[in-house]
Amino acid sequence: MSRQWSYSTVKDVMHRVTLVNGDRSVAETAKIMTTAATTVTREIGSVLVATNNEPVGILTERDILKKVVAAGLDPAVTKISQVMSAPLITVPVDTSIGEASKIMIEKGIRRLPVTEGNKIVGIITVRDITREMAARFLRRKKE
Repeated sequence: MSRQWSYSTVKDVMHRVTLVNGDRSVAETAKIMTTAATTVTREIGSVLVATNNEPVGILTERDILKKVVAAGLDPAVTKISQVMSAPLITVPVDTSIGEASKIMIEKGIRRLPVTEGNKIVGIITVRDITREMAARFLRRKKE
């Protein structure tokens, strides 16, 4: 199986990313994440945070829980730029799934924005990797 993984890249399993201005409140952003989850086929567990339309950080469900709710901050007035995780850790589109997994483990992160040139073109998550591994395992099992 490790040989097969060396041929898969993050481009094969990445999905769309949502970009939100850092001046938005946590409450507004949580609504965007919830609304997006009902209009697309996958959950939105994070958004990239932008300043002047440039991604500068990421806000995750875990950030909201730990840095806002558990800290007793008011999500209606707390700006996402105040609680986002930064700086962004990214990988190029041709990064192998194995290398992306290694980076996630080393950095203790669950989401990794994917770049092509200087532009973010998608995001890969631990869930994406797990889903891909399960699909490959099931295909091999049938053979």
